[in-house]
Amino acid sequence: MSQAERGCHVSAGKFVLNGSNYEPSFENVLIMEIPATRRRRAWLYVRLSLAAGLLGIAVGFYVHAVNDLDTSAFDFFSFAVRGIIIGAAFWYFEIFWVQGPRGRRLRGMSYGARLITKVIVYVLLVEAGYALGYAIFNPEEALAWVLAVGGG
Repeated sequence: MSQAERGCHVSAGKFVLNGSNYEPSFENVLIMEIPATRRRRAWLYVRLSLAAGLLGIAVGFYVHAVNDLDTSAFDFFSFAVRGIIIGAAFWYFEIFWVQGPRGRRLRGMSYGARLITKVIVYVLLVEAGYALGYAIFNPEEALAWVLAVGGG
């Protein structure tokens, strides 16, 4: 099948797909195609959050199991839950906040300001998700830490 039959060709340095011009750039590569309907967005959110659980297992195993050779099945479960918590927060921010009406101001920023803002939010989301996972799986230690910091 030729490019003309598929409806795409290169014209004046631009990739033309079905009559629309597309200029490949770093900015266009980073844009995720978000589904238009709320149901499809929610399904995308669920799939990406569950995939983050798998990533959480890998990262948790690498970070914790390298130092502690006695890793149990419960540890893998806790790594997966922490990954899902962090992934759910991350993908909620990206899919529903940045791409939604509330993200209009962020999308209007220059690339550098948008990058710095997103990095700060990502760091806060990861740390908050890790702290929540820690509180779920180590409630006594988390409570002791809160009491020590709070002066009680």
